[in-house]
Amino acid sequence: MARGQPSTFSIVAADPATGEVGVAVQEYAEGAAVLAAGIERFPDDPVLLYDLACYESMAGRGEDALGHLRQAVELDGSLTDLARGDSDFASLKGDTEFQALVA
Repeated sequence: MARGQPSTFSIVAADPATGEVGVAVQEYAEGAAVLAAGIERFPDDPVLLYDLACYESMAGRGEDALGHLRQAVELDGSLTDLARGDSDFASLKGDTEFQALVA
C-alpha cells in the first residue's frame, strides 16, 4: 500500500453489540503481505511479528501464524498472555503447538 493511499480493507460484518468488525479472508492475506514487508525492514519487532501471526491465522495460514507467533513471544514474553485470549487465533485454539506457546 502506497503511503497516503486509503486502505483497501473493507468491513464485511459488524457486531452492533461489541463493535467488532470482520474483513474478508483475502484481505487478511493482503494485510499479512503488508506486515511481512514491514518485517523485512524491522525483523526483530515483536509487535509486527505478532500482528502478522494474527493476520496469517485469520487467513487460514496456521503454520505460518505459529512460526511468527513463536518469534514474537521469544522477543517479548508478555505477548503470551495477549495471544492466549486473542480471538484472532480462534482457528488455532485446538492446536497443541499453539497451546504450548501460550501456556
